[in-house]
Amino acid sequence: MNLSRLVVLFLLISDIVVFFTMQNDFDENGRWALVGFALILAIVWVYLGDSKKAAKPVQKKRNVQEVVEEITEPEVDIPEVVTEDSMDGASLRERKMAEATHHIWEDDIFNSLKKAGVSQVPYVPDAGHSHLIRRVHDDPDITPIVLTTEEEGIASSCGAWLGGKKSVLLMQSSGVGNCVNMLSLLTNCNFPFVTIVSMRGEYGEFNSWQVPMARATPTSFEMMGIEVMRCNSPDEVGPTVNAALYAAFASEQRIAILLSQRIFSVIC
Repeated sequence: MNLSRLVVLFLLISDIVVFFTMQNDFDENGRWALVGFALILAIVWVYLGDSKKAAKPVQKKRNVQEVVEEITEPEVDIPEVVTEDSMDGASLRERKMAEATHHIWEDDIFNSLKKAGVSQVPYVPDAGHSHLIRRVHDDPDITPIVLTTEEEGIASSCGAWLGGKKSVLLMQSSGVGNCVNMLSLLTNCNFPFVTIVSMRGEYGEFNSWQVPMARATPTSFEMMGIEVMRCNSPDEVGPTVNAALYAAFASEQRIAILLSQRIFSVIC
C-alpha cells in the first residue's frame, strides 16, 4: 500500500470516527457533509488501488531453459580438421583388415608371457610397447617395473631368476647401447634372459639419430653372446616369442627378440 492510499484511509477513518462520536454536535447539514466527505474519500481510496494494479505490468513466468536458450549463442557448424591418414587410398576391406590386425600381435606377446609364467616385466616407457605395457599393468599376476635406464632391467631380470621368478625386459633399440656392459653379467653367470626390442631407425624412420644404433643393435647383442631372433611381420611375433621363452627358461639361453619397425609402420 502506497503513501497516498494510507493518507486517504487515515482521513476516511477519522471522518467516520468524528461522525459517530460527535454527530450530536453537528446539525443535519453538517452530518450530511461528513457522510459525503466519507464517500468521496472511499471512492478516492478505491481508485488509487485500481490505478496501481492497472499500472503494474503483467510478467510472464519464464523457466530457466527459456532464459538459457535466449542468451546462448547459436551453434556454429565448424568442419573437422582434415589430417593425413596412413590408410588414405585404402579400400574398405583393407581398412577393416588393418583394424582387425591392430594389437593382435601385441596380445600374442602378452598371452605368451602368461603361458610361460612370466611374473615381472621391467621396461623403459616406449610407444611401440604401449599396448603390451597397459595389459601388463592391468594384470594382477604380473608386476610391471618402470626403469630409468635399460641396464637396470638386466639386473632386475637376473634378480627375479635368483628369486624363483621369470622376467622379460621391454625396451627400444635406441637403449641397447646403454646396457652393453651389463650384458656380460648374463653370460658370465649363465642367467636365462629374454628381451623384446622395438626397433627404430629402419623402415620409414624420420629421425636420423635412431639409425646408427638400429644398425648396431643385432651386432651388439651377438658380440655379447645374446642370440638374436627377428620378427619382420605381425604373424611371426607370437611363434617367435613362444620359442624364445621356452628356449630361455628351459635351457638357460639368452635371447633378444627384435620387432622390425615395419610391423609398427604397417599397424600405425
